[in-house]
Amino acid sequence: MENTARKATAMNGLKKMFSKRKDRTDSEPSPVEEDYEPPACSYECAPDCRKIYQYQELSIEKVLPPKHPRIFDAWKEAISSSPRPLEKFSYCPLEFRSFLTIPHSTYKFTAEQEPLLSSAVPEVNTTTELSDLLMAWTDLFDAWFFGGALSDTDLVIEKSNISEIGLGWYENPRNTIHIKLLDRVRDREPGFTGSQEHLFIGVLLHEMVHAFVYLYSCPKYCCNVCFNPPLGGRGKLGHGLVWADSLTLVSEVLRRKVNWPVFVNIPRSVAHSMCIEDCQPNKAQLESWGMDVDKWGRVENWSHLCEFRREFYERARHPGKR
Repeated sequence: MENTARKATAMNGLKKMFSKRKDRTDSEPSPVEEDYEPPACSYECAPDCRKIYQYQELSIEKVLPPKHPRIFDAWKEAISSSPRPLEKFSYCPLEFRSFLTIPHSTYKFTAEQEPLLSSAVPEVNTTTELSDLLMAWTDLFDAWFFGGALSDTDLVIEKSNISEIGLGWYENPRNTIHIKLLDRVRDREPGFTGSQEHLFIGVLLHEMVHAFVYLYSCPKYCCNVCFNPPLGGRGKLGHGLVWADSLTLVSEVLRRKVNWPVFVNIPRSVAHSMCIEDCQPNKAQLESWGMDVDKWGRVENWSHLCEFRREFYERARHPGKR
């Protein structure tokens, strides 16, 4: 009885912490379709602006034409606004990891947010309880890590026992994060020592970085890395180098602030992209993401896994096919 009352109090506290988010209709069109030919650059590119650059040796000044919008400039210009507006589909994703060091370094937690980080995460059993919990964390992550740039991103919690596809995914056309409440969610990650609620919070952060990279990447030829996984782009799966570097940064900040294990599933996601889309991280990146360099640093060591992952991906896309 006491545990039930404590849980009810915790959940009521969470409900007060998150704001109402913009409702979306089924008829709302996609701002950018995933499969399309990127338009020519409109920022007076130099003739070689479409040249392919190696991500790990990249100088951002060499990639972008002089008049191309810079995310750092947009942030400084909007310093008096709250939240600070950034222009969607406007910036080179190679700036994102450096940019994401700024919002959290200056953010001041409110009196309502501090308990969310310091208190035990309440247990959830229903989609409503999970929605209340994750909406509170969505608002916190948005303000803390993204400077309010994801304030119009929606969150949908679904009850499901279908475990072949991931626990969460980001739906580009509708700017919506979907998370599934499974009956046996921890069975998906046998090495994870935290609770299912900790796992859901990690899934949420994983998907919010997807949303940020998608929404603010310039989709034009001047930023062709947006489309090219080997060069750091998101690719169709979204698990490119920019995403992995950005998620590594914010997840480490979260780990230093909470006293429970943070799991965001970078190694498996990057391995998937390496196999399916030929994503090509360097050894320093593999180490920073917690991946075995001896195993994943050489193509010949993981090529045999790629066929398995391709089959897994096809099964996930077409659950009825075996």
